[in-house]
Formats: sequence, structure tokens, C-alpha cells
Amino acid sequence: MRKKLLISFLCAMLVLAAVAATSVTYAWLTPGTMVPVAAEGKAVASYFGGGTGLSAQDAYIINTPKHVYNLAWLQYLGVFNETDESGNLAQQYYFRLEEDIDMNTDRQWQVVPPIGTIEYPFVGNFDGGNFTISNVIVANN
Repeated sequence: MRKKLLISFLCAMLVLAAVAATSVTYAWLTPGTMVPVAAEGKAVASYFGGGTGLSAQDAYIINTPKHVYNLAWLQYLGVFNETDESGNLAQQYYFRLEEDIDMNTDRQWQVVPPIGTIEYPFVGNFDGGNFTISNVIVANN
């Protein structure tokens, strides 16, 4: 009886192993191999209150200290200075301030890098809308 139970158990384990082996898919990629991905878009829009930044009518919306920080940081990294194959600016971006912003209300975002450097100058359009950004500290190492 024990031998029969053991054989049944081992057969069940073999069946489970076979099912598991056939239901798992493995993929190997060779270094340097191109893998086509059908996707478009940028995550930059998620750093602002809305807009695509592609026109004055659909400017990136800035209405919190975090949005000001994101503009400064992304510009500092050169995100808004993409160039085409000829080295010309590929796209000019638009930004719109929609309310007064006191950077002191959220000290986490109070210190920002310069918006524009020698390497990545600010070449976009910024509509302040007669609003102000106050208590901001601009610093870079």
C-alpha cells in the first residue's frame, strides 16, 4: 500500500512538473540586439499640472512648488534642449504659471537648480500671467 501511494505521489509530482515547465516562458536577449517597442510619448507631462508644452494654448501648467522644481530640474538636465540630427533645437516648449507660488510653503522643493545654464540655456516660452514665484532659492554645486 505504501509503495502504491509513493508511486502515485511521484507520478503526481511528475505531472505537476510537466505542467509547470510548459506554462513558463523564458526569453533570452543577446546583448546589442534591438528589440522593437511600439510606444510613443514622454513622462515629462506628469511633472506638471497639465498640458503638453507643445504650444502656448497647451503649455505645461505650473501651479505648485513641485512643478517649479520639476521645470528647473528637467531644464538643468537638458530635457527641453533636444536637438535634431543637424544640431538644431528640435522643439521649443511652453510653460504657463497659473497662480502665485510661495516656494516656502513646501520646503522640500524650495531649492532649485538654475533654469538655464551655459550647457542647456532656457530657450522656451514662459508665460508668468502676472503671477509670482516667491521665496525660491537657486543653487547648484
